[in-house]
Amino acid sequence: MSYKPPRGRSPGASADPFANIVEYRPVATFQRQPPSLYDRSLNRSAVTWLHELPADVRPREATLRFPRILNRLARYWDSPRMLDDIFAELLVDRRVGRKGFPPDVLAEIRCLYAHFKSLHPESTSDLWASVPDRHRKSRGRF
Repeated sequence: MSYKPPRGRSPGASADPFANIVEYRPVATFQRQPPSLYDRSLNRSAVTWLHELPADVRPREATLRFPRILNRLARYWDSPRMLDDIFAELLVDRRVGRKGFPPDVLAEIRCLYAHFKSLHPESTSDLWASVPDRHRKSRGRF
């Protein structure tokens, strides 16, 4: 048996090769999920997690003003790789027009991040940390 390519256009095919291309739409957008009743207060696992944190690290303002974020941090606290991504999402502004956190809440999130890094020094969101020194001389150049 041998392969024979089709001849001519198939019936109903357009002469324009780009006719079937649809407009590109990103799969994921960086928008907040719709509010849920469960986001308005801390869940049980978050309360337990907060009590396990050292007192000097335990967030107070974020607990009152952003319980959904603390619920998320508590959920992934034992998953360093996932938490690295969550902290990067919280601490690095990638969305235009975003207000950001109030200074006191931001300070608490940074404190939590520092505590997390002290517990998991091997996890890192710095991509350059895995690049050998001999290749770092071009860092920052495009």
